[in-house]
Order: sequence, then structure tokens, then C-alpha cells
Amino acid sequence: MLATGLLAWLAYRSADPVRTFLWISLAALMLSFIPDYILPVPNRTVIASTIAAFLHVVAAAIIVPILVIGYRRMMRSA
Repeated sequence: MLATGLLAWLAYRSADPVRTFLWISLAALMLSFIPDYILPVPNRTVIASTIAAFLHVVAAAIIVPILVIGYRRMMRSA
């Protein structure tokens, strides 16, 4: 939901909202890896943290293209 709101906000505030959104999404993805490895969780292993980080990549690989493609289609039809 935050990604959708961010793209909508950028659409009104930025000259190139898709490019800005992609850079912010990449930065957010990189920052999302930090808690996977830093938080002191009992019985945490490196493989468990890596799997959690991989799931962030999977989510981004699904959400970001859906939002960008939807935005571009909306702009074409408007």
C-alpha cells in the first residue's frame, strides 16, 4: 500500500515519477535487508535471514512491475 501511495504522490510531484519510484524502491529493498541480518532473534541462522531477504526480493519483483505497468497504462489511456 505504501508503494502505491508513493507512486501516486510522485505522479503529481515529479517530472519522471517512474524513474524516481524505481530508485526509491531499490533503496527501500536494500534497506529491508538490514533487519533480516541485524535483529537479535533467538535461533536465527544465516540461511533463515537469507531466505527472509530473498522473500523481500520476490515481493519487490511482483509489486514494482505491477505498479509501473499499471501506471503507464493509465497514463496512455488518459
